Amino acid sequence: MKFTRYFFQLFNKKSQKLFLASGLCIACQYNLNSYFSQCKTLEFTIQSDNSIYLESNTIPDDYEQFKQQLEKTLNDVQNQGRKCAWLKLNSENFKYLNFLIKEKGFKIHHALKGYIMLTKWLDQSQEEFYVPYATHNAGSGGVVINEKDEILLVKEKKGMRNKLWSFPGGRVDLGEAMHEASIREVREETGLVCEPKDLLLIRDSTKGTYSRPDIYFLYILKPLTNNLSICQDELADYKWVPLKNLQNFLEQQEFVVPLQKIAFENLFKLYNEGYKFNIDKRVQEIYTYHNNSNYNIYIPTRGFL
Repeated sequence: MKFTRYFFQLFNKKSQKLFLASGLCIACQYNLNSYFSQCKTLEFTIQSDNSIYLESNTIPDDYEQFKQQLEKTLNDVQNQGRKCAWLKLNSENFKYLNFLIKEKGFKIHHALKGYIMLTKWLDQSQEEFYVPYATHNAGSGGVVINEKDEILLVKEKKGMRNKLWSFPGGRVDLGEAMHEASIREVREETGLVCEPKDLLLIRDSTKGTYSRPDIYFLYILKPLTNNLSICQDELADYKWVPLKNLQNFLEQQEFVVPLQKIAFENLFKLYNEGYKFNIDKRVQEIYTYHNNSNYNIYIPTRGFL
């Protein structure tokens, strides 16, 4: 009986300690969650490719404060489905470089006088891919028009244009010609194999992504296949719109960038002028080889400007 009483007294004391320890853990976890919910995030802007750009001029000078705000920011944007994070680290913040690379998994994208551009991939559902650094960014898109004079429009799944109808397109890969990029982007996004028929327009921007100059080529393409199947990772929907109905479409469509509006208006104008999209050409494309380099020369023939 004495042994039994002693055992239960000992068990109760240990249970109380265990209960107290559990309660402290729960309280600590609650306080930690409460703290992070109240912790501010770093300031950032959302880019058109669904990545975020962390504003370097708002990085706190206090090391612990920066660590806490960065942790909350990365958790928040990753839960929002953002693709990756970019951080331009100015020289006064180089003290964070070791922490960012070794503890937070950032990588150096490029470096210039006075700053280092870091990046971190966030979207685990996609393969890690970063646009290489260059003095200019180049993009190419395809206006796919079939033999019925219908234009293919797609709706992106993510990014700034995820609710708007536009054209398939994207970045030009290294070593890739502009028209090749438009054909590849259309094939990757829709499954259609196309050939280029004409150059619709060229857009030049002095300040694009990463504050670099940006050029964009938009081609008129003819589909050679009809097995359309959209890429589920990139696109939410697609539709064919008759060119004769473009005016009604223009009146209902919202535009994020001038390129889209001007392209639609120009297409409708060409259609009314009797332009045969699968036959006529306003731009002659010449391929010239010089010292093993490939030059694509576009020469306006009529009605280009």
